[in-house]
Parts: sequence; C-alpha cells; structure tokens
Amino acid sequence: MYRLLLPSLLQLFLVSICSGQMPNLKAGLNVSTITSPSSANEFQAGFYAGVSGLKKINKSIDLKVELLYSKQGAKGGLNERARYNYLNMPLIISIYLGQDFYFDLGVQTGIILNATVANENDKQNITAELNTLDFALCSGVSYSLNEFLKIETRLNYGLTNSVRFPIPEGSYRNMVFQAGLIFNLKKNRDETN
Repeated sequence: MYRLLLPSLLQLFLVSICSGQMPNLKAGLNVSTITSPSSANEFQAGFYAGVSGLKKINKSIDLKVELLYSKQGAKGGLNERARYNYLNMPLIISIYLGQDFYFDLGVQTGIILNATVANENDKQNITAELNTLDFALCSGVSYSLNEFLKIETRLNYGLTNSVRFPIPEGSYRNMVFQAGLIFNLKKNRDETN
C-alpha cells in the first residue's frame, strides 16, 4: 500500500507548489506499444486526459505537475491486444524557446489501474501480473496557438519492467507517443504568478 501512497503524496506536495494556480485541462491521443527484445508488438491507439498545474520558476522555465488518466498498451500476434489503464503523474520542466515554442523534459510515475489481454476468443485480466508502479522519462515540445490553447507532443519511455515476474526474454517497457491539446484556464504565461 505504501508503494501507492508515496507517489501520490509526492504528487500532492508538488501540486501544492503550484497552489493558487488555475489548473490547465489536457487531452489527446496516445499511440503506444510495449517494447520487448523477444516480440514484435505493434502500436495501438488510446487516449489521455487530465489536469496540470504550472509554477513559473523564472522568465524562461516553468515547472509543470500533471495528473493524467492514460489508456495505452500494444497489439501482438494472433489479433491479441494488451490494454493498460494508468494514472500517470508527470513532473516536467518546460523551457520557453521563444516564438511560442516550449521544450519539455521530465519524469513520470504511473500507477496501473487495470490491464487486460484479449484476442478473438478470450479476455483475461492481467493486472496482478504487472508492477504497480511504472517510471518513465518524458520529452516533448509544445506550441502556444493563443493565450488559451497549446498543442503538445511528447514521448514517454518506460524505465522499468512493466511485468512483475522475471521473464527470460527480457523486460517489457511502455513506450507512448502523445499528441494533444492543453486548455489554459489562465489568461497568459505572464499572468501565471
């Protein structure tokens, strides 16, 4: 249970850093797979949605804290699909590059909520076979269309084996490409603190 509480408490602490800020709403498309040295999994479409808080560090650097629901997974052989549902908590440093462009770099902690593997004939719940926590590196870019709307792209690359038990073939890591929109509920960057 403490494995679930620790990242949640850390995220709550980091969100409190951004206290007084109106949260941004985020949503978009996930294109994900599960990397493995022994199998050729294909990409699968999903989505993400959630909120983010922002703390302006200086004129060029922001700290972003996010809380996202993420539907991800992979397609395998024999029409098999793995579907993982995560509660992800990215912590991102956003660097303003000028001309409304931002470069994002950070880390993410994910908590598995539910996982299934299904084919044409069968569907199995495999949540108990996966590690509760998933850690990833995040990098991406975003562009501010106007004072209320941004477009973002991001790659989340898993650092940990998503499977709980050792597997001779190697580790299974999540890899997720994201493209979506950020709805800024504050007027503009200069007014966020």
